Amino acid sequence: KGQKPLTPDFPKEEKELEQFDLLISVNSSADFFQSKEEKLNNLILKKGKSILLLLGPEAVTLSKISSNLKFLPLNLKSTAPIVMNFNLKLTQEGKYHSITNLVSAETDNSKIWSSLPPFWGLVQIDTVYPEGKILASFFPLTQEEENFPGIVIKNFPSGGKVLVTLAYPFWRWDFLQWGVGQSNTSYQAFWNNSIRWLTAPEEKQRFFVKTDKLIYKAGEIVNFQAQIYNELFQKIPGAEIELKVIQKPEDKKQLAYQMTLIEDQSANYNGEFKAPSPGKYFYEAHIKKEG
Repeated sequence: KGQKPLTPDFPKEEKELEQFDLLISVNSSADFFQSKEEKLNNLILKKGKSILLLLGPEAVTLSKISSNLKFLPLNLKSTAPIVMNFNLKLTQEGKYHSITNLVSAETDNSKIWSSLPPFWGLVQIDTVYPEGKILASFFPLTQEEENFPGIVIKNFPSGGKVLVTLAYPFWRWDFLQWGVGQSNTSYQAFWNNSIRWLTAPEEKQRFFVKTDKLIYKAGEIVNFQAQIYNELFQKIPGAEIELKVIQKPEDKKQLAYQMTLIEDQSANYNGEFKAPSPGKYFYEAHIKKEG
């Protein structure tokens, strides 16, 4: 308010801290998190609040206490960040996630990500923990089999969420776009999506199927993705999902298409078909697992 923080200091009491829906840490060092570990762990893992971590060069110091931060979806390396110009590329998870969807069409979205101003630093990690999702990575041209995560998220059973950006600085998406006659539309879309996802009540739906768009041209590829979760919201592999596309929900015999979704290595279930003649279509899916 008036260009000054609403509160001068970090809340000392947990009750005071619980009044906030979201914490945002920008390139914070280990000094900031020390003595707050238990307080922050309780806030996210038990109270269902969320945290956004924009990591930068100070992540090297943060790696010393990262094991105490139980909400981190990854293990930080103690080595210096990679310094070079690079772009992030969406992973299979990122192609369908609301955070990284800067425009409605998947093909246009991938083009936008590849055309945005490059980052110049990337925090290095050892591994992403189970149930952490990598939305975007840096894929070196010389070693395509290996990638370096750039954006990682994780949901917790409490309803808490964490979003970690390992690539920096994001302000290039704003400043440099104006310099070449563009605008900061993508920059705004990314952060609007991120804040919306972090602060929205966690959906408790354990089985869902979605398409990458709502409207298609005739002959265009329609992509389906399904995910199934157990009580702890961990993905369930090895299921069988039958999907039917119908033109009228009351007439189940009027099938436009039928398919079995294929499971990938991340326990996502995917399928595709060509959009039929113009009209409104509905789909339904049935899941089987060990009878």
